[in-house]
Amino acid sequence: MRDATICAVPPRRFDYEVRMIKGLYVLSQRWYAKTYGPSERSEIERSVDIYASLQTTADLKKNPSILQEAEVLFSGWDGPLMDAEFLDAARNLKMVFYGAGTIRRTVSEPFWNRGIRITSVYVANAIPVAE
Repeated sequence: MRDATICAVPPRRFDYEVRMIKGLYVLSQRWYAKTYGPSERSEIERSVDIYASLQTTADLKKNPSILQEAEVLFSGWDGPLMDAEFLDAARNLKMVFYGAGTIRRTVSEPFWNRGIRITSVYVANAIPVAE
């Protein structure tokens, strides 16, 4: 009978870190807490690095460079118009989560031309609006 030898393979080490997606909340203070409550923010922030405090449209006009890192935005009522000027500052933007109904006053032709994706809660809003 042969001696059984256990061959231990050391765990593989990876030389990289998992990078979280960079994101921002961009809407008015009034709608921020109503749209993105504590549990929603907690869920979002498990997979998105929210790298700055809430930004309003006025904040972005004063400091558009805050958008440079943003890959995703969480927006809603009183959010900014994402026109050519806005998109020049948000060069890495890939996705917008719009926590409100219609996106008509938010997007522009340059937005669509860049292939940015957007979601909206217009279906969920239809019921209370109809009521």
